[in-house]
Parts: sequence; C-alpha cells; structure tokens
Amino acid sequence: MKVILLEDVKALGKKGQVVNVSDGYARNLLLPKKLGVEATAESIAAMNPDAVLIASGSKSIIPRSIPGIDGEHVYTVEEILTGKAGLKGKKALIVGAGVTGLETAEYLCHEGNTVVLADEKVAPNANHTNVADVCGRLKKYNAQFMLAHALKEITENGVVLERLSDHELVTVDADAVVLSLGFRPDNGLVEELKEKGIPAQAIGNAVKDGTIAPASRSGFEAARALFKTSVRTPSFITAPDDMP
Repeated sequence: MKVILLEDVKALGKKGQVVNVSDGYARNLLLPKKLGVEATAESIAAMNPDAVLIASGSKSIIPRSIPGIDGEHVYTVEEILTGKAGLKGKKALIVGAGVTGLETAEYLCHEGNTVVLADEKVAPNANHTNVADVCGRLKKYNAQFMLAHALKEITENGVVLERLSDHELVTVDADAVVLSLGFRPDNGLVEELKEKGIPAQAIGNAVKDGTIAPASRSGFEAARALFKTSVRTPSFITAPDDMP
C-alpha cells in the first residue's frame, strides 16, 4: 500500500513522503496511529502540493500469461520475506534463482521448509563471492536446484517446467510456489497526479529497480532541482562571445 506519512517514521521516511509498505503494516500501525494516510491521487491533491516526489519503489513481476499464476498457493517474495505467507514445514518451489530468489530460499529453509529453485542459471549477473556464500548455506539445508528450466504452468499440486535442453515438460510437486522473477517500477500514481495537473516525479526504484545508492541519488537530485534557481558558471570557462 502507498502511504503519505503524516509524521517522521524512523527507518521509513519523513513527514509528507509517499512510501510503499505492506498492507498489514499500514493497517495495523501507520493508519490507526495517524502516522499516515493511504496515498491516492485524491488524498494527495487534497493537500494542495506545489510538487510531489513519488518514492513508491517497485513491485514483483507477475506474468499473467502463465496458467495458474493467481492460485492461492502462489506467493511473491515480498509475501514470504515479510512473513505474511507464514510458510513452515512445506515444500516450496521458487521460480527464479537470482540473488533475491537465493535469499528467499535461505529464509524459507530457516523456517523449516524444503526448497527447490528453478531457473536458467544461478544469479549470472551478481557478485560471485556473494552468490557462493549464499549457495554454501543453502547446500547445508539441502536446497535443490533445477537449472536450465522455465516455468510453463502452475497447478494445484505444483508446477510444470520446460527443460530447455530438449523442451520436454517436467512436473514438480510443491505445496507453495514463490515468484522471484524480478521487479518493475511502481509509478502509476505519478501519471494519476499529472492528470490532475499536479507536478509529480518518480524517484528511486519507482524509476528503475536497483540498489540503494542510485535510488538515494535520484531522490537528492530531484529534491535539489525543486529549489535550484540558477547554475553558477565556473570562472575558468570563457563564454563563446568573449573568445578572441
């Protein structure tokens, strides 16, 4: 849920900032304690802002073309890592073996679940040392990998994967299916505000999913631009008209 903070909240944001939090955190803490209100185009417009910077982050990619993708036993990594899913003692199949998938697998193993990860490769673009570190811990949990496989269908009892080497279909039983297929910017609120004539700009992962450094930098640049009036020309640069 997107929330407008009405007060500074430690480790979350400053008063007036639009942040993305779990529904439970919003409904159980922020909203009842009057620390925030749900961020809609209407609630933001009611504040009559001069400009709005949207730091709503990104959301899980969910390929709607996959049969069974909306099943009750299908979860996103956010639902797993926030504890919302509450999986314990289950057989979980994670679709996606990137860094997030690996860390989610470790969390599930720690919670007493049996884990299988399916993907083409294991975190090919990540730091090899970090990947080896997590994989070493997963090995102790006896987590299994099904590499060179792609998701084709989710069934009531598991998944159907395509083995990429020969395009044969493989059925894998699972109590829960976890989607770790990456993230896309969650910036729909920006367009809604612009339609109401309110200057709005996405920052951080709401522009491009990535790491904390570029996300923080984009927020700084956007905020600075709101108060920047002119650019001071360095004294060592000679204007073209002053050239001999």
